[in-house]
Amino acid sequence: MRLFLSVLFLFFFVTGTATASVHPYFAGAVGSGFMGNTDLLSSGGTFSDYATYQQGSPKASAIGIVSDYRRFELSYIQQLSAVDTLMNTKPASGVNLSINSIMGNVYRDFPQKSGFLWYLMTGIGSSEVSIITSSSVLRDKVFTWQAGGGIGLKVSKHLLIDCGYRYIKPSNLTLFGVDLTYASHNVMVGSRFSF
Repeated sequence: MRLFLSVLFLFFFVTGTATASVHPYFAGAVGSGFMGNTDLLSSGGTFSDYATYQQGSPKASAIGIVSDYRRFELSYIQQLSAVDTLMNTKPASGVNLSINSIMGNVYRDFPQKSGFLWYLMTGIGSSEVSIITSSSVLRDKVFTWQAGGGIGLKVSKHLLIDCGYRYIKPSNLTLFGVDLTYASHNVMVGSRFSF
């Protein structure tokens, strides 16, 4: 999977950009994050739906460059989701899952008439995954990949409004000899300002 994403990453950005002009941009977005249920994997077997989550509120910011409808960006994504159930019961006290990611992303824009465009994207990076309780914080850094798409509307020469979907998949978090799985489906709305 990592090799496939790396090849796709290079294809999106490198092909067709040698003679095109390059313009910098910055972007920001907010949205809703829907965490998939966490499975616990151990030598004794798999505990499916070990944890479930309430809807989260991801936030993202990015700087990047665009050239010939291809974009490369560095982004920072914050997401906090409250644990809804743990082992099929409500937690005794507030338990939250925090995922802070630094990602390198590539996009391919497909402009349409009337200022609209649609796009595909993918990215790789690193996430700090933290389990936060009232008395402790357990955290680890893991490899993360994401993929998605969306639509945009150019409202001026420099400003574009964006609505998109992201599937974000950190690698399993390993704690006390067991693995915990994570993934999130995020719907984001934001803007991009290019120079």
